[in-house]
Parts: sequence; C-alpha cells; structure tokens
Amino acid sequence: MSNIFEDELQKMKDTLHTMDEQLDKLEKIPVYYGEDFKEQILESMRESNRQNLRIGVQEPYFGRLDFQEDGKEEVMPIYIGKV
Repeated sequence: MSNIFEDELQKMKDTLHTMDEQLDKLEKIPVYYGEDFKEQILESMRESNRQNLRIGVQEPYFGRLDFQEDGKEEVMPIYIGKV
C-alpha cells in the first residue's frame, strides 16, 4: 500500500474513534423528560448530536483539500465533513 493511502486510512480510523467516543458520552447522559425549558433545549441539542453522530460514522467526511499558502512548502490537508 502507498504511504498516502495508509495515512488516509489512519486518519479515517482516528476520526471514527473520536466520533465513537463522543457518541458514547452522549448516550450515557440520561434523556431528560422534565418541565425545565433550559434542560429541554439542552436535551434537544444532545439528541440532535446523537443522531448526527450515528449517521456520520457511516461516512465521517466526504472530501479533502490540500491547502498550501503561497511561498510556503507545508501542505495542510483540510477535511470536509458532515458532522
């Protein structure tokens, strides 16, 4: 395998691991069913994040741009994600 492919594969694994950790943390928080409006808003945000992460782990990002500033040698990859 090429080094570029191995680097991309590792980036994908790292991204999926981070997303799995975030989803695990959110799923451990009990769902709020009370009357407190602020807590209802927070729960709505948590549920939205849970849903987005569940969907996002299927395809965490769909593109990459390699950005290089004029006059610099360093190339910085920028990943375009869904979540």
